[in-house]
Amino acid sequence: DGEAIERAFRNFAHANEYEPGTLVLRIPDSIKNVAKRELVEKSFNTASALTQKRMQDLVAGLPAASLVVPGAGEVGMLLGGTLAASHIAERWRMGTLRADGALVSDLLAVLGTVGSIACRMSELMIVRADDAYAVAMRSGNEAAIENARKGGNRATMPGRVVVQWDKEDCEDLGIVKVDLLGLGMMAVMQDTFTLCRERGRPLDLAHLPKDDAATFELMQKADTIGVFQIESRAQMATLPRMKPKEFYDVVIEVAIIRPGPIQGDMVHPYLARRAGKEPVTYFDERLKPVLERTLGVPLFQEQMLKIAMIMADFSGAEAEELRRAISFHRSPERMEKVSQKLRAAMERNGVAPEVILKIIQAISSFALYGFPESHAISFAILAYGSAYLKVHRAAEFYACLLNNQPMGFYAPATIVKDAHRHGIRMRPVCAATSKWRCVVEADEVVRLGFCVVNGLREEHAEELVRQRPFHSLADLKRRTSLTKEELRTLAELGAFNCFAEHRRAALWEVEETLHDDLRGSAQPPQHSPLPPMTLQERVQADYAGMSLTTGPHPMKLLRAQLPHAWCANELVQARHGATVQIAGNVICRQRPGTAKGFVFISLEDETGVSNAIVTPDLFERIRLVITEEPFLVIEGEVQNTDNVVLIKARKIVPLTHERLTG
Repeated sequence: DGEAIERAFRNFAHANEYEPGTLVLRIPDSIKNVAKRELVEKSFNTASALTQKRMQDLVAGLPAASLVVPGAGEVGMLLGGTLAASHIAERWRMGTLRADGALVSDLLAVLGTVGSIACRMSELMIVRADDAYAVAMRSGNEAAIENARKGGNRATMPGRVVVQWDKEDCEDLGIVKVDLLGLGMMAVMQDTFTLCRERGRPLDLAHLPKDDAATFELMQKADTIGVFQIESRAQMATLPRMKPKEFYDVVIEVAIIRPGPIQGDMVHPYLARRAGKEPVTYFDERLKPVLERTLGVPLFQEQMLKIAMIMADFSGAEAEELRRAISFHRSPERMEKVSQKLRAAMERNGVAPEVILKIIQAISSFALYGFPESHAISFAILAYGSAYLKVHRAAEFYACLLNNQPMGFYAPATIVKDAHRHGIRMRPVCAATSKWRCVVEADEVVRLGFCVVNGLREEHAEELVRQRPFHSLADLKRRTSLTKEELRTLAELGAFNCFAEHRRAALWEVEETLHDDLRGSAQPPQHSPLPPMTLQERVQADYAGMSLTTGPHPMKLLRAQLPHAWCANELVQARHGATVQIAGNVICRQRPGTAKGFVFISLEDETGVSNAIVTPDLFERIRLVITEEPFLVIEGEVQNTDNVVLIKARKIVPLTHERLTG
């Protein structure tokens, strides 16, 4: 509101010795981000002459106390901001923009969300009510802090205020900046530990054994569906070659499969050295203490900074500049400037040109999402912890994994089938026993919850649970608020089989209209004339209603028409270079930016997951088949490296699946 805005600006004035009502659009003098400053100036200079003129008119026309510009040419607007500037100038020219306390409200009304966007995209700082709390905190004035707390942009949590300052600005101004990353796996693990404790099998992340052989065996076999970070196709292809045997191996595994190390050609040298296929070497013997733990291959951001300090005599401040360059919005321009400075320093130190080239290439690759070691360790804790839970608390882990969908790399259908392969029995949704969330009924038994049902509202499911028990389906219909569509869905996927002989009988009863006689007694349901669903129809209904099935995998129903197709679990026996055929439900299609146009396809069958690689020309020829068909048959050449099997596709055709849905 207007009073809160005016109060916020008064607080800002108190902290910075500006007059009340002052609006500041400036690049803070303390900013050292050269690339960002140049971006602002470039944006301003390339704007149209008319827009520049209007902006200058705005600056010149307002009273001195209402606009402060620290330096000539330092005012700039980005993207939509240039349009906003012209609107401001036009309103000023027409006399509808006032230079009193209401000026702030007028400017905010014109800028709208552009101000927020500009704040994040440049060093142009538009002080808004949202920013009042941060500014007041900097002032140290208790009254200002309290006023800003009341007038700021409140978050949903009481006592929390959201500000729109750019994080680099906060750091430059000396404000402590902490990045908080929300991860679905943290919720899964928290729920799993809670469930384990409730079931009398307590565990906690801090006290998991760090040398569990079964957990490392799971990783070595790449049996990591549902495991944090190491469940992707690329991670699964690396794990059997990496063969993690201790926790730090997991740290490296997490860090190595990222665009930075891949583009910097660090992955294959590290794996070859780990396998003893090539010797461990260093850019320079002085770097051995820095790179020894990663076999001479720089994988972490901290190593990059230490290399610069040793080889180029970078000071702590210069190393910090390098750190910000390799993590700052992935800016190629900023990285190039730091690289030139690094190159010149190493040349002065007499470092060989070929060594300089390797070091520059390694450091530059970190502009493509390199990982700090501290982050990798944190992620590895979650990766190891989730793998441990999958091995030792499988039922609880799978239940909580399903309860926290959507997340991760795989759909619930794949998670359910992976649970089957690990000896977990998944019981179907049942109106008499299911809750909203999936629950563990025994050490190896999970009951699916209503949360997996497509189109079912949570409040309706919770009402059903509260109203139980029911004497019949008619009793359930009478005492709950389930819509006709929700009732049909539940009947089709078998949730009412506790009241009816089969799914179609339940559907028949759902469609019946309830009639009570004058004495209030309900008429008995009529016998259904409909035949039971076939197995194929039940699988189809499961996928339609839940996008998964507790019954057989669809490929098991199609296996008879594929006499020459290999099952996923048989491929490890395939001879390298042989031509084989694989088939399955497409669960993943990837075309990474680092793969030079190659496409990776994962097919799931009743035994597991097989992977194929498609060349760019083949993909372009049959793009629609690859991207649209739910089931595929792929014929190609086996590439078997260290028991990591990949099929290089030569021919891809749709798999006729009749009415099955994957």
